[in-house]
Amino acid sequence: MKAIYFSKIMAISQSYNKGNHKEHMPIDFPIDETYGTNNGAFYAPFDCTIVKKYKAKSNQIWITSKAEVETPSGTLYVTIFIGHISNQEYKNLNIGQEFKQFDVICHEHKDILSTGPHNHVSVGSGKIKASGWLKNNNGVWCLNTTGGAKKPEELLFVDDNFTTIKNSGGIIWTLLKSDKNYTYYKIGRAHV
Repeated sequence: MKAIYFSKIMAISQSYNKGNHKEHMPIDFPIDETYGTNNGAFYAPFDCTIVKKYKAKSNQIWITSKAEVETPSGTLYVTIFIGHISNQEYKNLNIGQEFKQFDVICHEHKDILSTGPHNHVSVGSGKIKASGWLKNNNGVWCLNTTGGAKKPEELLFVDDNFTTIKNSGGIIWTLLKSDKNYTYYKIGRAHV
């Protein structure tokens, strides 16, 4: 199974090297996804399980692939942190809950820590490590996985049969051009 970008429309409002996300680096590489539509959905990028929940000023969950998945960096387990989830959805999400690839997990939300509706997303290789958090030298809590947090383009393909790119966040993604067989090619800053 290939790890596929989690949105039908890619509309990244803040990449990992922009704004307050720079404070996460070099430990973590978060992106803010607005989905290019109202009430945009986060779709399971692979068959996965919720492995952690955390409720604070912003509701958050961690999901991990049920098995190793094919990524642009190789075949491995992938863990994803998702932030800014509504209270209503959060209470219906449970540790151990499973999703099949392309099932809706949650929707974008605006909470006290966000300026507008979106999901804050970080990806890592391997499984959740310790509490799933790691505080960096800037005092920012970052994703903690057994293989470390990675840039999203290192662990997620963009499938052109599923995702339309409105704003790539300046990231160069590996695009799957699918027909009977997948072919791979890079896309980049033209979609910014």
